[in-house]
Amino acid sequence: MERRAKAVKRKAKETTKLANENEIADRFKSEVPNWRKLNIKEIGRRAKEVKPWKAKESKKLEVPSGASWAGKPVKRRYAFEVEGVPREETEYLKRGLMGPCWLDIRGFVPSTVHLSHCKIEVSVQNPKSVKRAEEEAEAPPVVTMTLKMKTVVNPKSHKSEIVSLCAVCNRDGDIEGGGVSSTSSMQQLSLVRPLGLAAGEGVMNTFPHDLNNEIAAHMPQLKTNPNERAMISRFMAQVGAWDPDVIVGHNAWGFDVEVLLSRCKELKVGSWDRLGRLKRGTFPGQGRFENGVKDWVIAECLSGRVLCDTYISSKELLRETTYSLTHLSATQLKQKRVDIEPQDIPVWFNASKNIVQLCQHTLMDCQLVGRLLDKLQSTGRREKAKYSGGLVLEPKKGLYDTFILLLDFNSLYPSIIQEYNLCHTTMNWSAHHAKMMEQKAAAGVRSNINGEEDDEDADDEVQEVGNDLPPIPDESLSTGVLPRVIRTIIQRRGVVKKMLKERGLT
Repeated sequence: MERRAKAVKRKAKETTKLANENEIADRFKSEVPNWRKLNIKEIGRRAKEVKPWKAKESKKLEVPSGASWAGKPVKRRYAFEVEGVPREETEYLKRGLMGPCWLDIRGFVPSTVHLSHCKIEVSVQNPKSVKRAEEEAEAPPVVTMTLKMKTVVNPKSHKSEIVSLCAVCNRDGDIEGGGVSSTSSMQQLSLVRPLGLAAGEGVMNTFPHDLNNEIAAHMPQLKTNPNERAMISRFMAQVGAWDPDVIVGHNAWGFDVEVLLSRCKELKVGSWDRLGRLKRGTFPGQGRFENGVKDWVIAECLSGRVLCDTYISSKELLRETTYSLTHLSATQLKQKRVDIEPQDIPVWFNASKNIVQLCQHTLMDCQLVGRLLDKLQSTGRREKAKYSGGLVLEPKKGLYDTFILLLDFNSLYPSIIQEYNLCHTTMNWSAHHAKMMEQKAAAGVRSNINGEEDDEDADDEVQEVGNDLPPIPDESLSTGVLPRVIRTIIQRRGVVKKMLKERGLT
């Protein structure tokens, strides 16, 4: 599968001249294995951003290369950015595979070497054997897994450690209906381990002796583990058995998954790659979770599965002052939830009853996240009622964190604005304002002559003047700001509606 990398010409360190095509070709030859004769051509595209090392009229060079090149960036001496490297993106664009869709795969053979944890793995000799299906079938059911955990901060290492972990698997998830999931197709996993070295002063570092009796009486599905490594390994084995398509969590991208992967790396859990579908021996990016590479490392580790974060989705679909699970449970699910802070968790391990209640709280969080997912699916697909013509919207109660601007470009008012070029930049308000001030001054003089102030009559006269509008803008004037903005929005809306009707776009 051929790659087509694109490099931006820049100045060399030793000179102030732009590197030419031959110099960039030599650089690619030294770093691209099994390169063939490079057919470099310029792409007439202006740089979006002018930088000191980039010419104002900088052009990109298209360089074909073999499929064996792993996509390592060229040393930044002659080319600053190398684009078009991922083979998957190139084929997606060529085959029109934009968005989830059914595929028609021809001429496939079973793979002899398995590179993933999938049950069925096949390979094709030619990328052209993979095409988009002619007929769209119904969306298949997806396997979803909801994940929540409880963590504590180790007083010595000052790192977050997992003490309780729960997951709920739904094998009959509906990605289109958005209805309430049935409990008959659900399975759950609840794990807990003793605090061990993470226990602080005055806290038990082992399980109480009567914990098994408490578990048998109130939470039989809860499984105890000797340490954190054994608990995570057991969880990863269950993930491999469930093989979920979608992993769901609340603030999973920002905290849960990052903590889980970092603990796998710290404890050397060999089955960490079960969190994704690709078999891996080492962590991508050496398992660094610093800012800038954290999101990339998490995405690589989850290759083959979709991570759905209800914390992020709720920000897009709901209007709330805060998006914590406690607040959304109260406002969206009408269920009260009690917050348990990480610094308070060690105290819960002093009694068997508290340990079971803590695990029940974690399991309830899983169920709340699953219900919130169903709620967001139905909310996102619900068609909003259209505003009636001439409607004046009443102010909505609540706290606005940002400025709100409502522009209804589908009613009669914008049409009038465009037709008559009505805008604060085109209408002459000066003469109208002068007339209003004269009338106001005359009304004040009459009240003084009469020896009494009749504020009501004076206000009526001023109000009559205020109802008068300035003349319609002259046709020779250029289009104002407001009509131009409205026209642009309407045109873009038409283009988007036309694109949605095309088959190749999803």
